[in-house]
Amino acid sequence: MIRKFVISVDKRFKVVVVADCCYSSSLLEGGLNLKVQIGDNEWLVPSNQKEKNRELAEKRSRFDHILQLASCRSTEVSYSSSDISAFTYHWTRTVRRANGNITHKNIILKANKMLALNFLDGKLGSEQHACLHSHDNQVDKLFLGGTLHNHHH
Repeated sequence: MIRKFVISVDKRFKVVVVADCCYSSSLLEGGLNLKVQIGDNEWLVPSNQKEKNRELAEKRSRFDHILQLASCRSTEVSYSSSDISAFTYHWTRTVRRANGNITHKNIILKANKMLALNFLDGKLGSEQHACLHSHDNQVDKLFLGGTLHNHHH
């Protein structure tokens, strides 16, 4: 249902989906051809992207206004304490500390560093990898276009 809504949004508007639930990377899978970033140079390319480069470029351009911050891979669970999830805690803290002046990529990288530390400390039951689903043109842009940063100044 959310995938159908996201696809229907006019390209003039940017769509940011923050999904903090088990298997959240699967939320927008299929047909959007979004690349998935889980580490600095670590990308997962969906298996359905074996089409010709031209066709793929056309499909990607139709959805280049959409991105998703996901709390975990499509095969992982998302952990939480009694009052807040680990991912929500880390990504909101990261954005707040940067006063909104942070890229989508850096939100995921910083959240993953903290999630890894939580796992090593025994605070998470298993590893959890936050993911950025986007097109290349969104990776290094400021979260929400920098509106949080601009609002504070």
